[in-house]
Amino acid sequence: MTFAVFVHLLWQTILGYVYYYPLFMSSLWIVGAIFFYFKNEKPYLKYPIPP
Repeated sequence: MTFAVFVHLLWQTILGYVYYYPLFMSSLWIVGAIFFYFKNEKPYLKYPIPP
């Protein structure tokens, strides 16, 4: 493995991390927010809101 191939592989790994980590974490936050909503906030909507 030459140095150029190593640098190219390292650069592709860094670019993949920079792109896929925020994509994965944002998906995780969205799924967590949906679970939180249905677990903690949805039961409060069963009661009528007074005027």
